[in-house]
Amino acid sequence: MKKSDKATITDVAEHFGCSITTISRAINGAPDINAETRRKILEYAEEIGFVSRRATSLKGRVGVIVDGEERPPFYREIIASFREAATKQRFSVSELTLGSLSLSAVYEKRKLQGLFLLGLKYNSPLYLQVKALSRPAVLLNSGVSDNRFVSCVKSNDVLAISDAVDYLVSLGHTHIAFVGNKDEALLSAEQLAGYTFGLEKNCIPYRYDLTYSDENSVRGGRAAAESFMMYRRYFTAAICVSEQMALGFADQLNQMGLRIPEDCSIITCADVTAEDEPRLFTSILRNCTELGKRAFDALRLTIVGFGSVEPTISCKLADLEKTCAPKPTPRRPGF
Repeated sequence: MKKSDKATITDVAEHFGCSITTISRAINGAPDINAETRRKILEYAEEIGFVSRRATSLKGRVGVIVDGEERPPFYREIIASFREAATKQRFSVSELTLGSLSLSAVYEKRKLQGLFLLGLKYNSPLYLQVKALSRPAVLLNSGVSDNRFVSCVKSNDVLAISDAVDYLVSLGHTHIAFVGNKDEALLSAEQLAGYTFGLEKNCIPYRYDLTYSDENSVRGGRAAAESFMMYRRYFTAAICVSEQMALGFADQLNQMGLRIPEDCSIITCADVTAEDEPRLFTSILRNCTELGKRAFDALRLTIVGFGSVEPTISCKLADLEKTCAPKPTPRRPGF
């Protein structure tokens, strides 16, 4: 159907093959409607030009942009929570791509009052635009200094990684490796800071030879394991900053004759954060629901004239039984 001022809720319902009541509940933010279903319905309604009666009293429009191609699964959870919080406050939410447009042009073209940006890296061309931004925006796990229009909502990865080190030390580990993301982002720096802080708290010297950074992927995890083993680095546990890296790291160690967790316990930041999701490793779970909600709250405050804020949300360790104490007399291939 082409975009028309006469589009009705019946047109939307017929397109999806469901009742008018279901469409109405999705558009008006009912909590029992799946977030992905709501997103598709809202996008189609916007495409054909349908505007609900409630939408005529909207307070405003905000957008969501993910910078770069990396889209961890937990981003979907955060965006869904952000959308739900916005809908309750009568804001419409559009997931956007920049294309060739500048940030300022996106605000003007889409008539936005604010933006939620995820995945922003310091080496991204978008970072300079955000630094100079004079419109309300909120970032996830990133930040810019001296800009009263740009807020930041963060998971407390410093404390979470430090707690992971504490837990491994409580099991008897003192040779703990760190496998990080080489991207120049605030999150990567904070994760490494949490690791070094955890070592310092437990009076364990930091060893640069047990720290490795690569791309955030299975390949990056494999490369870390190959490097540690090739140069005969001794470790009994490792902290990986994503499940993809942990999977590659574990698989490469298995191929070299080591068992997980008997020969190497692994703790990773979870890519999927639902507590009932099956995971292979002890995991650091982010509170995605709270991150999305607080991101919208921070953006709304800036929209109404308050300065920038930086709420920080705690993480927690789960699946503790998937790590174990180090062997008293370890044997390693090549050692």
